[in-house]
Amino acid sequence: MQFDAELLLLAMAPVFLACIGWEAWRVRRTRPAARLHSWRDTLCNAALAPMQQAADKLAWLAIIPVYAFFYEHDRIHTWQPGWLSFVVLFIARDLLYYVFHRCSHRVRWLWAAHVVHHSSERMNFSTALRQSLMYPVAGMWVFWIPLAILGFAPQQIIAIVLLDLAFQFFVHTQRNGLHARSGAHSHAPARALSGIGSGGKPGDTISPATGEQSGLNANHTAAFQPPRRP
Repeated sequence: MQFDAELLLLAMAPVFLACIGWEAWRVRRTRPAARLHSWRDTLCNAALAPMQQAADKLAWLAIIPVYAFFYEHDRIHTWQPGWLSFVVLFIARDLLYYVFHRCSHRVRWLWAAHVVHHSSERMNFSTALRQSLMYPVAGMWVFWIPLAILGFAPQQIIAIVLLDLAFQFFVHTQRNGLHARSGAHSHAPARALSGIGSGGKPGDTISPATGEQSGLNANHTAAFQPPRRP
């Protein structure tokens, strides 16, 4: 299965903007006191998105040869293009994203980059655009090396990363119930803690309403987020 993930992301941009606008309008009508949106916060999120993509694009220049090395010398299988290889790649990447996301909430070095994504006090579609420019430096790309060893070419790895990034947009909302069921993005209206001098640890949050500290939710995947028991 062949597709251009970068063009897909570009084509999805109007959809993302429409979802952000619809959510803001809907919340304003049904929950005016919720204050889930602010222009300053949304513009900040929107500005970070292209900056993060530009940083990633530069990083790929150094990272693609690493993936190519493992693909050429250590792959255990050669996948033929098709739906089967796409499904395997999608599931494998989501599993590795679980590992990355969990580590990002537990390892201070990774949390230093990931905390940007959790720095908003509002949870809405635009929050999905709040991505860190420091992911390449923190080593996010290292978590995708097993995909090359499994037999997926560097271009396929980059494509599935971008495709998954597009999917994650739709779980950053309180309107469709996905976020309430998922531990993948434990934003809540909360202030992220660095864990230093606070008695907390990376990934803990403090509710500005109650002042109570809460730990990390159990699920960190991007796609497979089973319902949680109340």
